[in-house]
Amino acid sequence: MADVIQCPQCDRKLKVPPTLLGQMVKCPTCGATFRADAVAEVPPPPPPVPEPVRPSRSGPFAPPSPESVEEHQPRRRPPARPPEDDDSYTDEPRRRSREDDEWDDRPSRRALGMSGLSNKYSIEIGRWFQIAGAHYSSVLGPMIGYTLILGVIFIVPYLNGLLMLFIGPPLFAGHTIVALAQLKGKRWTFGDFFSGFNYYGPLLGNFWLTLLLALGCMLPGIVVSLIIWLAANALKVPVLSVVIVPIVLANYAAAIYVVTRATCFCMPLIIDRNCGALEAMKASWELSRGHFWGLFGTHLVLGIIAGAGILLCFVGVLFTVPFAIMAQVAGYMLIAGSRPPLELPAGQRRARSSDEDDAQEEG
Repeated sequence: MADVIQCPQCDRKLKVPPTLLGQMVKCPTCGATFRADAVAEVPPPPPPVPEPVRPSRSGPFAPPSPESVEEHQPRRRPPARPPEDDDSYTDEPRRRSREDDEWDDRPSRRALGMSGLSNKYSIEIGRWFQIAGAHYSSVLGPMIGYTLILGVIFIVPYLNGLLMLFIGPPLFAGHTIVALAQLKGKRWTFGDFFSGFNYYGPLLGNFWLTLLLALGCMLPGIVVSLIIWLAANALKVPVLSVVIVPIVLANYAAAIYVVTRATCFCMPLIIDRNCGALEAMKASWELSRGHFWGLFGTHLVLGIIAGAGILLCFVGVLFTVPFAIMAQVAGYMLIAGSRPPLELPAGQRRARSSDEDDAQEEG
């Protein structure tokens, strides 16, 4: 059995046979020559003896020591790291659902409001249509059913006016709510169409502010036109009536400009960023700065697409309106959304990623 010796020069421990003990040996590490003497093995220290628990003055049981409390405390789980994904957006915390790999966009306790908004963007309507087309089949059936329900509700003559003024805004927001959920990759159900009542106050306030804003823009032109018409009749000068036409046209143009800038993003801002009614109008006004003609043109095109279904005995509206809403919401998310829209539905994204992985493995 080999014995252990220690080099006095470099303190390296060496194993030598018993026949070399007491003789001169050479260290292979530092080259020093020394007499081979066995190193005495040091026994391990005995385990510490626990101190006995001393009874306290108040009773036979003493309180536990801080050391024992720390030993018996459960270990805390380290905080989960944020998911890494190409579609992640850092302005708002996200969590993945346990069932699958889809994004779970539970509403945040804090409102994003106007934070992170900027008018430095470009309008790419072709990309709006591309994203809307990719998600169109996933929402078409439920949107058709909800549109039919709205049609039945608003046909009732006694409820039509009441619904339009007080219940219409949250009901009409259902399409936008589902479109936002679909483009975020969030799970949604048919009941989400009716969740606009969760934003009842801001939606109703924005509806009434829009009516007042449009009326305020139109009122000066109406008053001036009325004065000119009365003056033309009193003075019996019919030529003055011709002046009313350009005044009315200019008034309409001003109203369209103001209302478009102040309301083009209001509904998705209220739902997606939890903005208030007035805050949504301010944010929409700032976002549309320098982009009026582009936004007016895109919304005009979307309106034409949505209304084109009327040519097919109103049945086509059931198919054109969902596409127009999806494109509008996709444009909002590209410009001011709390996160960018998914280019493809969650299921197609997972299938494509798995196909790419298979292709890489085969390659």
